[in-house]
Amino acid sequence: MKYSLIIGHQLFEKYNSYPTIQVWINDILLDQFVCDNEESTQLDLYDERYIEINGKFGYGFKQLRLLKSQYLSPKKFTILELNSSTWSDHNVLSIQVKENFSNNTNGFITKRSVVSLNPVFLIRTDLLNDKKTMQRIMNFDLTAREDPYLLNRRGQEREHRWRWPGKTAYPFIMDTNGIVWRTDSGFEYSTKGGDFSVDFNIVKKHKNFILQQVNVVSEPNKIIGIFRIDTFFRAWYQSYTKDKFISRSTARFDHDRKIQKHLSIEPAYLNTISTEIESKEHIIIHNIKNK
Repeated sequence: MKYSLIIGHQLFEKYNSYPTIQVWINDILLDQFVCDNEESTQLDLYDERYIEINGKFGYGFKQLRLLKSQYLSPKKFTILELNSSTWSDHNVLSIQVKENFSNNTNGFITKRSVVSLNPVFLIRTDLLNDKKTMQRIMNFDLTAREDPYLLNRRGQEREHRWRWPGKTAYPFIMDTNGIVWRTDSGFEYSTKGGDFSVDFNIVKKHKNFILQQVNVVSEPNKIIGIFRIDTFFRAWYQSYTKDKFISRSTARFDHDRKIQKHLSIEPAYLNTISTEIESKEHIIIHNIKNK
């Protein structure tokens, strides 16, 4: 089966020459390329959140929020097509930055090159190009995030769910209450000077190979629970496919019984949105156009 390995790369503070990036799997050099991108690009992501709480004796609350997230990302990324036919259930990927020089003289550095690797994704190639299925997967992740019953049933805390399809520089998510959940690990920061490597385990999950960064997951062969998708990936994927859409969630609660009655999450294209709370005194969001 074919997989796409996606590596975003950017060079800062170039010194002397461009560094080289090498890709190894199971100690075999697959490819190498020059890290010659020095530009960033901005990725936008929209989320619409609607909450309704009803109760007896005239109790009622409605809230509509439009969240716009913006991420800086390397403007250039390299996609390597890999064949998994020779892989075992456990493999090792190593992305190595070479010839990332500085003018180190007796420990003193005044000029250096700094390389950022963001993102690093591994996705089945047919899935990467199937926009409808990818939207459904992202909606499943959002449902797992917003439905505490689904998470509790699987015994997984939000911030400890395994991440798919790989590593980003923005390992956090935000729920409808505005609470940010993130993985605090210095090993995930992949912007460095000098020669360095970022290593991953490639393991099987749900009959697919997935990436888990070494030193972030202590037991890579015991990955359980519902996956988590960084919001950065949703923004990146929309930029990659040039297909802008918004994630719209609707949640209704019973105030008296303290339960959630309804939760639905669906994609909607930015040029077709027309959501409204039934009062002219409340916020109305409509006809959001792409730039």
